[in-house]
Amino acid sequence: MEWPDTRYARSGDVHIAYQVNGDGPFDLVFVPPFVSHVELAWEIPSSVTLIAAVKRGEHGAPTCEHGRWTFAGADFKRGATKWRCPSGECQPKSTLIKADRRNPLIPRETSRFRNLYRGRAAVEREFGRLKNEYRLAPLRVRGLERVALHADLVMLARLSQALARVRAMPRAA
Repeated sequence: MEWPDTRYARSGDVHIAYQVNGDGPFDLVFVPPFVSHVELAWEIPSSVTLIAAVKRGEHGAPTCEHGRWTFAGADFKRGATKWRCPSGECQPKSTLIKADRRNPLIPRETSRFRNLYRGRAAVEREFGRLKNEYRLAPLRVRGLERVALHADLVMLARLSQALARVRAMPRAA
């Protein structure tokens, strides 16, 4: 696979490097979780595999001439998801796809995944608040008992804030 040209966009005083790969019907923006080197990603085999799979269109549900296949469950022992042809005319009528980052055991299109993700996002938000706003990340106490006391006091403060918020709500008559 050949490397695309690196382009640069300007945001204030910062220059952001990006690459355009492929020419599909819509654009997909891949943003790594940390500061990264856009050209160095092409030297990491897993990154190249992911980009190539997305470019080929293998990141979603399988398709055939009858349309997009539907999710038919997950086999957690095998670590695979089961997909069925929409018309049932294909041979085989269903197929197992090994679960990985592109094909998780719970497909992204399902309401179950959305609910799980919503819950996870809420937990991550709360962890961020605890670490940054309540100083649990740069802990300035030493010893297990003091750390536990600090965390307990923080949680007590959060619970008292929630209780105050509930008490401030007008009650229905």
